[in-house]
Amino acid sequence: MRIFWALFYKFFLSGVSFVTSIITARYLGPTGRGYLTNTQNYFSYYSPVIGTFSEYIPYGINKQKRDPQAVFSTSLQYYAVLAGTLFALALLGTKWLWGGFWGIDPLATRGAWIVGIMAPFAMFHVYVTRLMWGMNELEWLNRLNTVQAVVFLLLMLLVVFGFRPIEASQTIYVIGAWFGSYVLTSMFSLYVVRRKTNFRITLRGDKTIRRETMNFGLNLVGANLLWILNARIDMTLVFWLLGPTNMGVYSTAIITAELLNVLSSSILQVVLTRMSTLEEKDSTQLTARIFRHTAVVVILSVIGMYTIMTWVMQLAYGAKFMAATPIFHVVIPGIALYGLTTVLTTFFNNQLGRPRVTTMLQFVSILTNVVVSVLLIPHLGMMGSAWAKTLAYMTMFLVTVYSFGRLTGYPVRKLFYLQPDEVAQYRSLLRKIRAKVQRKTAAE
Repeated sequence: MRIFWALFYKFFLSGVSFVTSIITARYLGPTGRGYLTNTQNYFSYYSPVIGTFSEYIPYGINKQKRDPQAVFSTSLQYYAVLAGTLFALALLGTKWLWGGFWGIDPLATRGAWIVGIMAPFAMFHVYVTRLMWGMNELEWLNRLNTVQAVVFLLLMLLVVFGFRPIEASQTIYVIGAWFGSYVLTSMFSLYVVRRKTNFRITLRGDKTIRRETMNFGLNLVGANLLWILNARIDMTLVFWLLGPTNMGVYSTAIITAELLNVLSSSILQVVLTRMSTLEEKDSTQLTARIFRHTAVVVILSVIGMYTIMTWVMQLAYGAKFMAATPIFHVVIPGIALYGLTTVLTTFFNNQLGRPRVTTMLQFVSILTNVVVSVLLIPHLGMMGSAWAKTLAYMTMFLVTVYSFGRLTGYPVRKLFYLQPDEVAQYRSLLRKIRAKVQRKTAAE
């Protein structure tokens, strides 16, 4: 049931995000959509740096068995320093970031200013979600993970049907709605902390936990930063090499393809605590089982997305975004492989405590992406970036599978076929579905 509800919330979140993507694309067009995505990328780049220290919260509570209040309060010290510094830098740089400098497009630099001002609100929300994860409050975690997307959609509808700004200001209004969604979400996060945990919002932490948090964060920050670079470096290259209009088209294809990530992240959300707390041998077996089941679901989903989403994209985004469809076809296999890779890298981080392995894997993928992009983008444009992304994820997948076998001693070949008891589970599930359908048919 936990997996079911996790999937429900993830699919709901994906549906809301997809609808919002359609509305912003239709409302702004390719160029405005490109500027919006570029702004969201700025947030993506600093978020893992600040958010890395929040990842100690579930680790400290579940693995180190620390007091949850002390863990949360100590983590908030890092939140306050890092988010506060970014906020102050944005304020000091207002004159330059808002008006543009060195000939850079002001709409590009204004995005950096907005995400700097937004940092304290957005990152508090991130820290509270990690607290819910650590407390194994999955229902509240799911709610927190969906609220920002829902609020952004509502504010976006208010902009589209309410304010009616002039065309030149539309992009700023939409980015402002995105900013406002995090402000409101941070207030909801504060409410959840007070109601569900009754924790104090204080910066008084424990010295021992502070040292552990620092060591944990510094060991993981490189991997997390490389992770987001791996996921978004292609968009950045498209924006600066091909311009915001191409970025708007390209980003719609990537955002649609990344709906596949819902599956692997939903399953991991449910089993992460067990993966962290089990003995290494048992955790290895659990990880392999999760990998195989995730592969089954992902493969079926890829088939469905190739069949349905091409038509949906053409209908939803319209003629201005037609070039996104072939990009979508190219990146889907890479996104699928990356989702499977995440199952194994989560094991490296949370069971083996070896984030440096993940760092190396991300670096290999980024290097592949950049090299192939530089070679292909001048000749193939956006399609060159799409091929670079897929090849990079494929490379990371192969190296990750090899590393999992080498570090655990688990036979790599067993990752790629279902075990007898798993086959029996699927057969049993199919028999139950068939029997239910037959009973319903007979009743009619």
